[in-house]
Amino acid sequence: IEDNCLEGGFGGAVLELLADNAINNEVLRIGIVDEFIEHGKVDMLFHYLNMDAESVAERIINRWPGLLRKDNLWGLIRFGQN
Repeated sequence: IEDNCLEGGFGGAVLELLADNAINNEVLRIGIVDEFIEHGKVDMLFHYLNMDAESVAERIINRWPGLLRKDNLWGLIRFGQN
């Protein structure tokens, strides 16, 4: 999750590093699109940008629907500990 612009941001640099090293992993980039964003409270802006906790969780589950299967919970727990 990048609380900055996606274009030219940290996530892009990570993708370049992965590509340069022939590492092929799925990556879900979550960040601010390259457009004017009104000023406001951070929690309201994150909700507007779908970067609040619920939106991020929904995007992750939609991207990897099998992540929360009962037979996969150990993998999820291990992932959270790393």
